[in-house]
Amino acid sequence: MNAHACVCCGGKSFQVVLDLGQMPLADRLVHPNDPEEEPTCPLKLVRCRGCSLAQVTEAPPPRVLFGEDFPYHSRFSDTLVASFRAHAEELIARRELDADSLVIDLGSNDGAMLEPFARAGVRVLGIDPADGPADEAERRGIPTRRAFFTAALAQSLAAAGVVADVVLAKNVLAHVEEPIGFLRGAGDVLKPGGVVVAEFPSVLELVRRHAFDTVYHEHRCCLSATSVAALARRAGLRLERVEPIELHGGSLRVTLSRGDEHLPEANAWLEHERSLGVNDDACYAGLSSAAADVREGVRRLVDQERAAGRQVAAYGAAAKGAIMLNWCDLGPDRIDFVVDRNPHKQGKLMPGVRIPVRPVEAMQDERPGAVLVLAWNFVEEIAHQQAEYLRAGGRFIVPIPEPHIATASDFGL
Repeated sequence: MNAHACVCCGGKSFQVVLDLGQMPLADRLVHPNDPEEEPTCPLKLVRCRGCSLAQVTEAPPPRVLFGEDFPYHSRFSDTLVASFRAHAEELIARRELDADSLVIDLGSNDGAMLEPFARAGVRVLGIDPADGPADEAERRGIPTRRAFFTAALAQSLAAAGVVADVVLAKNVLAHVEEPIGFLRGAGDVLKPGGVVVAEFPSVLELVRRHAFDTVYHEHRCCLSATSVAALARRAGLRLERVEPIELHGGSLRVTLSRGDEHLPEANAWLEHERSLGVNDDACYAGLSSAAADVREGVRRLVDQERAAGRQVAAYGAAAKGAIMLNWCDLGPDRIDFVVDRNPHKQGKLMPGVRIPVRPVEAMQDERPGAVLVLAWNFVEEIAHQQAEYLRAGGRFIVPIPEPHIATASDFGL
């Protein structure tokens, strides 16, 4: 963003919500023995008082953030894949999609969202700039256009007759430099009567659950239905409906279509957000102190384990994990290793703190006394995956919303 003007309304009155100082690029894992100094960038979240869009003040160019080494693959979370499948089935039924329909997924990653549509005989097209995930999508038979989705690309597609019944934007709207142009482009590739369906972490849930680690440079914006409605209106779209979902620590799924006036169901949700204080400074004022409390609590629990002579590992080499480790100043002297199911991350080092990333099997090999769950948004899935470890007396350090110890009984194991 331009640090002096809101990317939505152009306003210049901002509330500082969170300032995490200099941070590494959260998804840029480091190759061992890489002598180059890692790039860092100030990480500050501010909220526009004009339209309530929360946005980071500085971020590297998209090609730097989502380049060829981009390691995120969505299919390594069973919870996420199950959510994709259920959502696809619901859309197929509700929108009556068939072999004559087209679904376009913007930021399609490894194609996991489009696979259920393709299996049902619906035509699909993924659009994603990251070569690694796009390679995996194409290997699985999901046609993928390797590009950043822009208004210019949308016009090119529409001119070629590539228009969709449903355009998906799952956890991508928060990532784009020009969200109005992005949404305008999504509208340009809609058939008459088509819809755009977007998902994103809710900034109100982020604040309520103290999920400060959801703020990183890739997340240029932290969204509410209120701020998305403001963006959509400027893009020639209207808000049809809003659904809260539990993914990623509390998200929203919104349906948009061409039009001027938001529908009554959507307006009811916007009124709900107003009642929660979405437009008020007071709503966001406690996030900085909550982040400081989490840092103190996590460090205390980790240090207690180390003082007792127990090894501490971490689970989840995700972007939020990089933010948590760097904010809490937890390096290899406190965290012995991080495990992750994604082989594209294994053998590398966490940004900034340079803790090695190992396969999940290291949990069984090393039997650490405690595991800091960096991917806390999938803690139930991780607990059941690691049931043997927990039943044998292993313990999880869960950092959000307040740092605490969880054992097998907490997960019904």
